[in-house]
Amino acid sequence: NFVGFSLFLLFLALLHRYRQQSTSGRLVGLIVLATVVILSHTLTTISLFIAVLFYLLFNWRLVLIKKLIVIGTVAIGLSAFWLLPFIYNLQYSSPAVTAARNDYLFLLFPFNWLDFLAGRMFSLEWLAALAFFVGLLGFVLLLKKKQYLWPVYFLVTLFILPSQYLINFFPNWPLHYYRFFVFLYLILLACGSYGLAVFLAFLSQKKLWQVGGYTVLGLIIIYSLFHYNLSSGDGQINTLYTRLDDPYHFQLVDYPGIVTAEKVVDYLVSSSNVGRIFVEEPISDQGDLGSVHYFKTVLPLQGKEVIDGLYIEGAIQSPLSTVTIGALSNTFIWGDGSVYADPAFRLQDRDALLRRLAFLRVDTIVARSNKFKTALAGSSLVQRTNTINEYEFYQLAEIKPLVYPASFRPGIFFNESGDLLYRDLVKIWYKFPALLDYPVVKANNDLMSVDLSEIHRFGYVLVSAPSLTVQQLDRLASFTLPVIWLNGPKDITLPSELVSRIFFIDDFYNYPRATGVTKIVDQISKLSQQLNWPTGDMKKIEVLNWSEQKISYQGSGATIINIGYYPYWQATDQRMSVYQTTPASQILVWPPDDQQEVTLIYQPTLEKRVGQGLSIATVILMISYLFYRSYTKKRKVI
Repeated sequence: NFVGFSLFLLFLALLHRYRQQSTSGRLVGLIVLATVVILSHTLTTISLFIAVLFYLLFNWRLVLIKKLIVIGTVAIGLSAFWLLPFIYNLQYSSPAVTAARNDYLFLLFPFNWLDFLAGRMFSLEWLAALAFFVGLLGFVLLLKKKQYLWPVYFLVTLFILPSQYLINFFPNWPLHYYRFFVFLYLILLACGSYGLAVFLAFLSQKKLWQVGGYTVLGLIIIYSLFHYNLSSGDGQINTLYTRLDDPYHFQLVDYPGIVTAEKVVDYLVSSSNVGRIFVEEPISDQGDLGSVHYFKTVLPLQGKEVIDGLYIEGAIQSPLSTVTIGALSNTFIWGDGSVYADPAFRLQDRDALLRRLAFLRVDTIVARSNKFKTALAGSSLVQRTNTINEYEFYQLAEIKPLVYPASFRPGIFFNESGDLLYRDLVKIWYKFPALLDYPVVKANNDLMSVDLSEIHRFGYVLVSAPSLTVQQLDRLASFTLPVIWLNGPKDITLPSELVSRIFFIDDFYNYPRATGVTKIVDQISKLSQQLNWPTGDMKKIEVLNWSEQKISYQGSGATIINIGYYPYWQATDQRMSVYQTTPASQILVWPPDDQQEVTLIYQPTLEKRVGQGLSIATVILMISYLFYRSYTKKRKVI
């Protein structure tokens, strides 16, 4: 986001120069900058779009608008290789819409200047007061010179964020809106630097103040370079000056807890664990290690598997892992906290929560807080294996294997414009222990398009829809399966062959959903007992190959592959479907009855290939255009 903001400023500066004098070089530069901004961060892109709109308001020219449309179109084409898969696969992400008003930094705005002056934003009161003074001065001077862009952009953004208007526009996007603070603060400081420059220039005109003004500025620079970091526990001096000789590693050596953390990573990398690793990550890691995602980022780069991986905030499994033991530890609960907020989940006993981690194939737990260590010490499910300073390592027994058979015949879920999205169904299934062993997959097609031969293998159908057409009801009747309709209208006229097979659950969405869940548990358990799906008949599964690009195993029947679902995992046999399944957004594969060996490979899907094709075509068109412009210019010279 910080890198994107730098490009954001460069784009606006180059746009202003392009408005003054348009050249092909500047046009290409704007296209390249816009493309890289799109690839850098979603919120940076949104902020740039808003800023360009404000720029047009104060520099209205029809020619410029046409050029900006061309720049935006070409930039989207160049970034299509990433942008199209990103938009398409948002449905497989975990939405983590975090309101700006919930961030403690937002106490600064609007008009809470007492906190501002008290140094909430800065560590020193006098620095906060200086920032407030020069920022206000900068705004006044810019407005006085009729340079309205930055003051207006800052103020409008400031009032948009607390009201959560943007969040209402994008309710299902997995975005952290508090990251807009980067733009708010840096624009404030940019305006403040202008005010500071004018203030120092004013002082320099007075002979008595000239030496004093530059002396104060020099002291600020010296203080910033040599300020001793009192939070450092190892006695190192962590300053900008001491980091200059090692610019490529300053982010690691600059934090007091990094030395111990590296020892922990080395130990985990050398261990012989076969499952995933879960490390307790309190909010204090932001200051001690530079990020609350330190271990989730470093361990996968060293070849060790964690639940979140490098996706961290994107995968649906990510919030499930942190909330699982959030009540037992000081783990930082970020993003989507709806599972943790439900008392039906949070108040479950310790071993029930630890079994969730075993279900997610976690076999190594690293505890750091006394609260978490005390909880683990009283459990028979874990055994302590090592200690490194404040880090204690525990082994979790009886984890779910990488590939295992479905305990009961799966159900299939259809969303026909209903309120309940599949990712919400995943969270509900994960919250309640009674549902863990009853897999429900997400249909790969809608009711009218799904293959009947595929449907007949399932045990029952779940439907989320406010209403269904006559054609859809007839289609449901043709499935000859029990149907559970979530929040469906009971007064609807049903086909006669469907009446005895349909069950309505009309209070499923009511918080805390315990009543609706109890009903669905009872109904599914009854259906499962009638479906003749004994676990003992399932053949033994043998994993043949497991890598980041390929998974193969020997076995038959409905099988769950215990990794996070993503549509790039595809079966080599076209007769076999790959599904997203509960309770933790894993993969369910159901091979034909005559197939004993199953192979999945990780490869791009259609939208990825289309995006790549668009990007390549855009590059070719850009190069052709530049050659054409160069050729026509040479002809004019001749």
